[in-house]
Amino acid sequence: MSWCLREIFDEIVGFIDLDPTEAALFSHPLVARLGNIKQLGLACVTFPGANHTRLSHSLGTLHYAGEMAKALKDSNPETVKDSLFLRKTRAAALLHDVGHPPLSHALEHHLMKAYDKQTATSMVDPKLGENVTNRPVVTEIKKLIGSEQNPFDNSVLSALLVAKSSISATLSKDGLPPDEIAKAIAGKALPQYYSQILDAGLDADKMDYLQRDMHGTGIPYGSFDIGQILRCLQLENDSICVHEVGANACLHFLLIRYFWYTQVILNKHVNAYEEMAKWMYDSLASIGLLPTSVQLLDKLDGIVKGEQPAENWWAEFDDKSFLSAMAEAKRLGGKKDTKSSSPLSPEDLVEYINRVQNRIPLPRIVRIDSVEIPRRRAANEVVYENQHPRFVAYVEFTKWLNENKKDELAHGRIIISERKIQATKPREMESPILVKTKYDKKSIILQQHYYSVILPMAVDFPEHPIRFATNRVFCAGDLEDELRSKWNKIVGR
Repeated sequence: MSWCLREIFDEIVGFIDLDPTEAALFSHPLVARLGNIKQLGLACVTFPGANHTRLSHSLGTLHYAGEMAKALKDSNPETVKDSLFLRKTRAAALLHDVGHPPLSHALEHHLMKAYDKQTATSMVDPKLGENVTNRPVVTEIKKLIGSEQNPFDNSVLSALLVAKSSISATLSKDGLPPDEIAKAIAGKALPQYYSQILDAGLDADKMDYLQRDMHGTGIPYGSFDIGQILRCLQLENDSICVHEVGANACLHFLLIRYFWYTQVILNKHVNAYEEMAKWMYDSLASIGLLPTSVQLLDKLDGIVKGEQPAENWWAEFDDKSFLSAMAEAKRLGGKKDTKSSSPLSPEDLVEYINRVQNRIPLPRIVRIDSVEIPRRRAANEVVYENQHPRFVAYVEFTKWLNENKKDELAHGRIIISERKIQATKPREMESPILVKTKYDKKSIILQQHYYSVILPMAVDFPEHPIRFATNRVFCAGDLEDELRSKWNKIVGR
């Protein structure tokens, strides 16, 4: 093996020592690519210090996954007997983000919606006229994970790349099973704790990004007692749980995660830039400066087939690709030729590019950020009630927009952005944090534990927890006065 970096100093966790396999993976082009993808996408436009990358996050996740694995092995030596447990866990952590597209989650979610919309109708690729489910990439995902999954989902695509790209040869050469590591990344590995270390209510991924994002943005919500959590980790029926001594530390962790979402991920300016990015991506792809979803699937098919050029292409598909396409579109005035067309007009595309480059968000006409509380009605129907005093006005305003501004909505000149996050996720969405003492017959979900302050905030927990909702309306600059006047009239009534 050629010389590889073995000792790395990380700004969050300190020195990280890599074994020979991890060092080889760290130098692999598909992993090195993560150094050119910012962890928080365009959040750096709002938080200038948030320039940390998916690569630094992956190293931090490797560190905490290793710490969790060692803690579980030490506390459960009779259960955790796999001699490769620590190595497989750390490798999965290092590789868990290799499938991220440029701009991280902003485009991942956008491409997923486009794919879902396409497959929910005819299941036929409209450009190529073939059944999407017969594509090699979807077939391999089904073999690997056991069901058809969205190939643009990060955990699914990361698992696929680990199993089918040249990464698999690096793992196999040193005695690590690529398929098992891929399943752990996709949340399908057994025993269950292999997957929970990377994706659960309490996992190494969140341990790292909460601290790393706090450091990058400067928002002081990411500090929690990791040492207490690690020393309290246990296993029950192959599932990770925490001794009750660590319950408060875990509760603090859970609340920090909620505030991180509301203050960073759902920040009003970050939201505006991400909405612009979605429209810009579709427009840049339509004029040939970025790959369409069809072309992305072509490249993934190529990787599954073992085509090295396709893998090389993915290694170069990063934030720089998006930024370079923006710069080229601006130089061309928003179009490549007279025949090209895009969702955004050439003028609006250039305006949006200028706004991102110069850190000027779209005008925000409405911002309705509020908690939504579930209420049980007749026939056991559960309805969420928004607590914002102007929510009824917002509903009337968006109805007016949909009736009177259809063209502007269709071409991204008006953007209605609605997002919801649950204060605590129900069991079917992720493995919850479990708490257990030697006196309990079985572990208890943290939010139902007597330590918890969240229990009074839920109705029929965990099926219907409270949630935080953002309802916002953005628009192109020339529409601001008209829309603001209409909104003020509605609110005034």
